[in-house]
Amino acid sequence: MTDKDTNHIPTRVISTKKFKTVMISVNFKSKLDESRLAARNLLSKMMIKRTKNHPSEVALLEYLAKHYGAHLSSSTSKRGIDHVVQIRMEFVNEKFVLEDVSLFDEMVALLKDILHSPSSYNEETQGYFDQEYRLYKNRLTSLLDNRNQRAYTSLVNTMFKDHPMRLPAHGSLELLEDLTLDDVKEEHHRMMMDDEVSIVVVGDVDASVQSKFDGLFTRHGAVYLSNKSFTLETPEKVTHTTDTMDIEQSKLILGFTVAAKDKTERINLNAMNRILGGSTNSYLFTNVRERMSLCYQIGSNMDAKNGFMYILAGVDHNNVDVAKEAILKEFERIRSGDITDEYLDEIKLMMRVNRQEIEDRPRGLMSIAYTELITGKKSDYEALLKLVTKENIVAVANRVTLDTIHVLTGGAEDAN
Repeated sequence: MTDKDTNHIPTRVISTKKFKTVMISVNFKSKLDESRLAARNLLSKMMIKRTKNHPSEVALLEYLAKHYGAHLSSSTSKRGIDHVVQIRMEFVNEKFVLEDVSLFDEMVALLKDILHSPSSYNEETQGYFDQEYRLYKNRLTSLLDNRNQRAYTSLVNTMFKDHPMRLPAHGSLELLEDLTLDDVKEEHHRMMMDDEVSIVVVGDVDASVQSKFDGLFTRHGAVYLSNKSFTLETPEKVTHTTDTMDIEQSKLILGFTVAAKDKTERINLNAMNRILGGSTNSYLFTNVRERMSLCYQIGSNMDAKNGFMYILAGVDHNNVDVAKEAILKEFERIRSGDITDEYLDEIKLMMRVNRQEIEDRPRGLMSIAYTELITGKKSDYEALLKLVTKENIVAVANRVTLDTIHVLTGGAEDAN
């Protein structure tokens, strides 16, 4: 692993012989801002579909195909109080190509082309914008039609109200409504000039490749944002909300606030989540779903860094109250320390195996490397696992507080 600043852009190279491909990611991080979410999401798709040198999606795809099936992708995510746009490319390592080519150089040249795309904002770009706008709107509309997503969105909107934690990384239809090409152009300029930018490379390459990014784009100074998480208040009482949709079975979702001060508490919260509902041998799955047959679907998710956990269950409308009580009863088992040593060892083994699986994928290694790069801290996962104990799990579980219970039902017909 090698770190270097290239034109004021932190660059990390993870040298490994695990993979026959090379993956590069360029990460743009900015403070989570509701007014900029739609532009950042739409721009992330416009950048990877056509460029100045490859002015159509077909032309770009043909170029990638000729370069041994190279692949481009983009994504957006939330990291604490920040919003991240990630542009990724993956291509075969030239060491495994018989031709005398410099694939790395050609892919970096393409990456430069991508980052400066759209290269102009004119009438032709307006047509491209309109096309991607429609696709983006369709994606957001399909999310609203997803029952689990709708229940989750209603929960976070209730729990966090005016708090930025409620903002989805992918934006929303409301934020998209008034978006213009000029907004995208302005956001493109802000990302290139004002975002915290970093580059991560994973593959069988050495540190010398860092110099190849010198001409990617130039900055006059480094930009570093504080790596902070959200601070959520402990609720004084539990909020109950209901929504209706044309569905045959209800969605029950419970939202909790979580207090975690450091890595030790966060990894114990993650272990607690696996015990509760984050695995197929969890309390909720084996008891509420399998033994009691109260749910056709159930699971829990933990965001320990931002202090948020939720449990989502698909249940028959008539079983909502019974399922809710059964879920909370299983959570109380953990709070009271009803965890055997054998079961905890099994959970820790699952966590270790999962970590190994992440490290055996280029994208997984890249995610770990990016987290370490922006936090300035190297994570020793095995050392943290040793701090997972029943006592620590019970302690953090007793600082998890139920905030909101939301039910998405089928309406009056379902109630009857």
